[in-house]
Amino acid sequence: MILEPYSRDLAGVKFGRLTAIERVGSDKNRNAIWSTRCECSEFKDVLALSLKSGHTKSCGCLAREIAVVRMQSNRPERKAADLAGLVFGDLHVIRRDSTRKRVYWIVACKCGSALFSAIADRLRNCETRRCATCARKLRGNRAVTRI
Repeated sequence: MILEPYSRDLAGVKFGRLTAIERVGSDKNRNAIWSTRCECSEFKDVLALSLKSGHTKSCGCLAREIAVVRMQSNRPERKAADLAGLVFGDLHVIRRDSTRKRVYWIVACKCGSALFSAIADRLRNCETRRCATCARKLRGNRAVTRI
């Protein structure tokens, strides 16, 4: 095979997990295509510019491994911040609600009406600040004062 005078021999050079083996041709724009071998023993034909720029680092095994790690870290059973003992508005967090898949916390309102579960994100974002009884009372008082 005749190499263009400006192309570089990449045989044996390692790019991420890929090692260039031999040049197998060119694409329609005359960009060199190299046959490579990945650390996982797979073969892949890759453009030389993708190898040199770092855009292609593996046969695809790296992306699969990263996806698995991301999926595992996004599961609900991951360690959540401990909110026990904290106060959000009128709500005092007692303990985590282990009966649910999503992160819920058992909270008590300062009025003492009842215990209930609240979503952790809603507590942290101040979307849940009081029990339903207190919220109804507050809405009732507002309605009276607006008239």
